Amino acid sequence: MIHQGGDRAQHARRLIVLFLLSFAFKVAGVGYLTATHGSELDPPDTRNLYAPLAHGLLAGEGYHLAGDYRDATRVPPVFPLYLAAVHGLLGSDVPALGIGILNSVFRGWTTLLVYLLGRRLFGEETGLAAGLLHACDPWEAFWAAFPLKESLAVFLFVLTVWWLLRTLDHPSWARGFLAGAGLGVASLARYATLGFYPFAVMLLAGRVHRSGLTLGAATRLAAIFTLGTLASLCPWLARNQRLFGEPVISTHLAGRYFYVANGPGVVQAPDTSGYSGRALPDAAFIREMERSAEGPAAREWAFFRQTIRHLAIDPAAVAALLRTKLVNQWRPTFEGASLANQVVLGGSYAAFMMLSIAGLALSWKRRSGLALPLAVVAFYLLTHLLFFAEIRYRQYLTPFLALFAGQTLAAGWKRIAVAPRPTHG
Repeated sequence: MIHQGGDRAQHARRLIVLFLLSFAFKVAGVGYLTATHGSELDPPDTRNLYAPLAHGLLAGEGYHLAGDYRDATRVPPVFPLYLAAVHGLLGSDVPALGIGILNSVFRGWTTLLVYLLGRRLFGEETGLAAGLLHACDPWEAFWAAFPLKESLAVFLFVLTVWWLLRTLDHPSWARGFLAGAGLGVASLARYATLGFYPFAVMLLAGRVHRSGLTLGAATRLAAIFTLGTLASLCPWLARNQRLFGEPVISTHLAGRYFYVANGPGVVQAPDTSGYSGRALPDAAFIREMERSAEGPAAREWAFFRQTIRHLAIDPAAVAALLRTKLVNQWRPTFEGASLANQVVLGGSYAAFMMLSIAGLALSWKRRSGLALPLAVVAFYLLTHLLFFAEIRYRQYLTPFLALFAGQTLAAGWKRIAVAPRPTHG
């Protein structure tokens, strides 16, 4: 009992130290960027979408953009609701530094989840190494300074994955419902997250099969996970049902994004600020669809059909577009960045990715604990390749790549620890 109590105390101390280290590192980065680039920390997403939505909610006017309640549906509601709560509690003049500090709290919590995931999947040493890497990642401190949804959305998704891992380890209805509810909330912070649903169901089915549960038990677990997801989405779906006559998630969903990312005339320019430049000469088709009397679901299918027709005409152009997306997604830092930016952000990213790739190779040899992190990596690689190609969306993958990087560091520590020491005769 004393030994178990000591282990718990040590575990608690590590959680506290990791959070404080991560939080302090993020706040230092936020303070530096606020002092040196304060005027550049107001991104268009927040200025044109999130802030107006939050102000409308605070004024009791509901969820709208310039009086258009339907158009507002394209923006995931969790972050505007969060901003409304922050401004309601702290005032509408909360400085950028204040938002950055709150972002640092979420990123500190994400560090703890990285540690817990690594610990449960690969062992204490890997969890600690992964947590330390995430805590001291310059990119994490950089993004914390921006009042964007990622600090909250990434945390919500990693928390969902943690609950899913608990469900996989010890299947139960309560854990399955909680994991599903987490996925629903995370999806309302970033719609694309809902695409992880089939991956989660496949993981549950595979784990249930290995643990010897019956087909009926597997079906019930998948059903309770689905029920949890729907429970979180229901208030939003009910709101949209009243507006559109359909329980749609968003008016800008996979079909439209697929068209914008791959349709006629699309050009992926180099990422210079976290936003890939896009030119879309055939925007007339989008306007035509927006004026269409068809509902959101029918428009989504129209976007898909139009994009597939375009891609089928010129496979070589498709290959070139995918290549450009990959470059934009995985370039070390922004095109045209300063030397300091290239060294601090680009250099740290290059080292982080080398550690991650090496850790993936080590994990592959052991073939233990791989299913969940590989499912997450596969989901985001596919999603970003099809729809998004911006450096800032790497944030959703970073916590899981840190698990593999932690494997590399943990293996190195073990090798140093067991290396024979020179003797002196």
